[in-house]
Amino acid sequence: MTTTHTSADENGGAPAPAYPPNLTSPAPNGRQLDKEAYRTIIESYFRAFETHDFSQVRFSAQAEFLAPINRLALKGREQIESFIQPVSGRVLAVNVLNINVDFPTASGLWQITTTKGAQYTVHNFFRLDGEGLLYIWPIIDPLVVINDPLGVVQWLTGKGY
Repeated sequence: MTTTHTSADENGGAPAPAYPPNLTSPAPNGRQLDKEAYRTIIESYFRAFETHDFSQVRFSAQAEFLAPINRLALKGREQIESFIQPVSGRVLAVNVLNINVDFPTASGLWQITTTKGAQYTVHNFFRLDGEGLLYIWPIIDPLVVINDPLGVVQWLTGKGY
């Protein structure tokens, strides 16, 4: 977990906040599914980018998604899908490389082939609860961002794509 380094004096005497916050603390809904159930939930999330259908993805009622383009936290299924649904429309294929589950966290590594043929590798960090995906933080491979910054932005936003 990355910590913002701010002295206590600069932060009103309080310790510096961690960013993103509370990523490894127990999820609010402490009940836990088995690891295979979480792997299936995460795989269905990745596959939804290929099928363009997120209706079967198990988002927690308190789900949050950290948008990679502007770092804003989208809250709830409606806000999350309003961002990822249009992005998925620009995805041709998905290749899931790895999923690791260690409740209350998980991670997944996958590759996306865009409708223009570009291939982007994405790492996702997840927080989980008894309902499914509580927190989603996608991190696009830095090499892709360095080599094709305009293409990544166009793919994520749809502007000029």
